[in-house]
Amino acid sequence: MIKRICYRGIILIFLVISLIGCNNSGKSQYFFNGTVLENNETHLLVKPEEGTDELKSSDKITVSLKETSLLNTRDEKVKIRDIKEGQKVQISYDGMIAESYPAQIKKCDKIKILD
Repeated sequence: MIKRICYRGIILIFLVISLIGCNNSGKSQYFFNGTVLENNETHLLVKPEEGTDELKSSDKITVSLKETSLLNTRDEKVKIRDIKEGQKVQISYDGMIAESYPAQIKKCDKIKILD
């Protein structure tokens, strides 16, 4: 009887750990603020703000707009043409920055216009 309880306990612990390890909400965990230098309607060229970790990677970052939600200051969806050079934006991404010049973010979930 005790062996059965121990086996069930071990299996239960294993299942809980497996489910926790598989939990991936698909949301970005990384973000930074920057200034739009260029908008070519498929990518943005952004200069990260002073003091950000992203600025340590590069002073310019190309952000892919494929599958990216674009929002204004009121969290309403906007078109890519609504993002103008000189605007401050918040970039939410997967944490991966390709080391090139300019650096590249290929998986960006959300870009929010801040001003």
